[in-house]
Amino acid sequence: MRLLVSVVDESEAREAVLGGADIVDVKNPAEGSLGAHFPRVIKAVREIVPRGVEVSAAVGDAPYLPGTISLAALGAAICGVDYVKVGIYGPKDFREALTLSREVCTAVKEYSGDVKVVLAGYADYARAGCLNPLEIPELARRVDADVAMVDTKIKDGRKSLEFLSLGELADFVEYAHEHGIAAALA
Repeated sequence: MRLLVSVVDESEAREAVLGGADIVDVKNPAEGSLGAHFPRVIKAVREIVPRGVEVSAAVGDAPYLPGTISLAALGAAICGVDYVKVGIYGPKDFREALTLSREVCTAVKEYSGDVKVVLAGYADYARAGCLNPLEIPELARRVDADVAMVDTKIKDGRKSLEFLSLGELADFVEYAHEHGIAAALA
């Protein structure tokens, strides 16, 4: 198990590293639960975080705009991160999610096979109006993404376990691992 700490700037990144973070995750909560930050902030965080600590960057709670989101993912990859994280929010069905995810993975992997792609679903999908997160591991398998993740979309203090059972989360992790995909639970 590894510890990921989300940060909004270089100051928080320094604190995360001092606190023992394995992964420093750059995001902008003002733009959503997986809100994208400015390239200048992502690059500044990457510059101050020691190379032994990985850096991830969220590119947003993605609408169904495959061109726009694949371009954002490529932009994050160019900033020097180890992981590019995309919230599968806008696609309303598996087919749309597959198209969006495939374009993101293609853009990132053509730039660098070393940058990992994280596909994130939302435990509170029913109230957020998005894809069931239990489909994310299969989605990741089909597009060769590296990590399948569950988070919450609406940040009101409710936790993933209020929307998904331990059994469902265990199945999520097991399926991902059976297919060589890392699993992340927020």
